[in-house]
Amino acid sequence: RYCGVHAYRDAAGAARTALELWPEGEDEPGRLKVLDELGRCAQLCGELAEAQRAWEEVAAGLESSKNLRHRAAVRQRLATVYELQNAWPKAAAAHTQAGDEFDACGLQGEAAFEWFRAAEAQEDIGEAMELLDRASKAAALARRSDLELRCCSARGFWMATTGQRDEGIALLRSAVTRSLAGKHVDAALDAYWALGAIANAWSDFGGAQAAFEDAVELCRAHGRRTNEETCLGCLAVVLRNRGEWTRAEGISREVLRMSVTSGLGRTDALITLGHIAAARGVTKRARPLLTRGVSLARKIGLTGSKVDGEVGLALVDELERKQSPYWAELVGFSPELMLQAYAPALARASTFAAQRNDPRLVHACADALANWTVRFGNAETLAALAHALGEVALLEGNAERATEHFAQALDRLTDVDSPFERASTQTRAGIALAAAGEHELGVETLTSAYRMFRKLGARPFAAQVAANLEALGEQVEERLGRWAAGQLERGGLTRRELEILRLVAVGRTNREIAQQLFLSPRTVDMHVRNMLGKLGCRSRTEATAKAHELGLIEAAPVSRS
Repeated sequence: RYCGVHAYRDAAGAARTALELWPEGEDEPGRLKVLDELGRCAQLCGELAEAQRAWEEVAAGLESSKNLRHRAAVRQRLATVYELQNAWPKAAAAHTQAGDEFDACGLQGEAAFEWFRAAEAQEDIGEAMELLDRASKAAALARRSDLELRCCSARGFWMATTGQRDEGIALLRSAVTRSLAGKHVDAALDAYWALGAIANAWSDFGGAQAAFEDAVELCRAHGRRTNEETCLGCLAVVLRNRGEWTRAEGISREVLRMSVTSGLGRTDALITLGHIAAARGVTKRARPLLTRGVSLARKIGLTGSKVDGEVGLALVDELERKQSPYWAELVGFSPELMLQAYAPALARASTFAAQRNDPRLVHACADALANWTVRFGNAETLAALAHALGEVALLEGNAERATEHFAQALDRLTDVDSPFERASTQTRAGIALAAAGEHELGVETLTSAYRMFRKLGARPFAAQVAANLEALGEQVEERLGRWAAGQLERGGLTRRELEILRLVAVGRTNREIAQQLFLSPRTVDMHVRNMLGKLGCRSRTEATAKAHELGLIEAAPVSRS
């Protein structure tokens, strides 16, 4: 055996040489055996394309073989290589063929597992459900209750994501109970993950958090590190939705430090950190995190995570005052499955579009949400639709109708534990109320939104609400406190950052600033980075121009103490 005496890469080379010298038409079984070994060694040294070619040739060479078990084993290995390359349709086909061949030679347990794997890789929901039916029946014949339960969880997940929420959740809860009773750890983890994912998709964030926390505990009890990373990444997403940003950040960093990587966990961690950084106004940190997360999501075929990450990038674009291409892509995207990020993202897009007087995008968001709620009409999607209709009414100059729509959105959001989304709708509701002549109620609503944004640390949004109150003639210090008034006056910068900005504006270097203010160069570097991030600028020149635009540059003397 080549791999037994050589390093894998050397063994693959030896197998290639042997095949090149192989006499044409002689000892075909021996040649296929060497090809099989080449596939194994190529896979183990990371040469997946070569492993694929080798096993595809072996599979073709065995088509007439009566050794069905051998043929099925080759299909299994080929399916794994396809999965490693994210070639999901090919993986589904290979798993299905392997299952058929195991079934033909009476190995029901092996057939059930391959059909289950095929269903997981299958992109067509109808075909996935048929495969799960076959897998479940074969598992029952093989007395594989663990595999029956995994099929049950997969079926529940597909049902819930395609609109049959209650039926799907009932199946998943049953699978959790039965898996734990039978001590089937893999089946229990499948059920917990699916239950958490479905609860999050349907905006039951408390239920999602409980499911993922239970899953993490089970992973730790049984040393399942890869599963733990996946569940922690999902938990971070849920905590972000619930406004528990500090804990979400901590868990995301823990995932990124873990030595194992499931792909899904790492993707969710990057996107969670990026979203929170964006909402807090640190766009220079947010963009690379979100870009990496979206790239990874695309690579491994995570549609929901890709959409979530692109929504974060759109938010970064808006905060940096750039026209984002992602909103139009989101409106044109019609998901077949329930995606939690989709509806609130469209509501947010409608607000940004309304603020820059883009009626086409506002109407497109409302239309997309109207179609979405027909299929997935939960509290959050209905709130998003009402929010978008409020933006349409504001654009049309009908403030009274806008207040009605925003009030409906807020009523729906009472059933959704998502403080950032609620504060966002409150902001627009307050503006609509003031425009409709309900000045005091509008101010109270804006004040409530400000306090929530401040609690979350969403500085740009809190600053925008403070500016809205000032535009209504309110004394910001009186309404929101001295801190808010100072933040508004300083454009969201701290006193020290503003002080340094004014020195940057007159051409001082960081070293000169450090000497003048009796600070270390490292401290000045940190303040300059923070100041650039808050202003959404890439350079000192750009920050100076932005400071003039915001009226932050004045003739006041700079303190030396």
